[in-house]
Amino acid sequence: MDLPENLYRETQLQHTQCQPFYFAVNLSRTQIAFEWLIRSRQTLHCSCLAYANPEQREHIIHFADAMLESSTSAFD
Repeated sequence: MDLPENLYRETQLQHTQCQPFYFAVNLSRTQIAFEWLIRSRQTLHCSCLAYANPEQREHIIHFADAMLESSTSAFD
């Protein structure tokens, strides 16, 4: 999922050639996993790729909560 630009680290803001950034959501039939690594759609190796900072982690957690909430309400 795309990471909102307002959550980019300073390095990520400066590396416009590496934007946009995203975090991975891995789905299977029996589980879901959210990765903490913030990735680039443009490159695999750069100093701007890093594990999520506290604000980015909070965004991922809220995204996961909203996703789970919407999927459970579909069964109500």
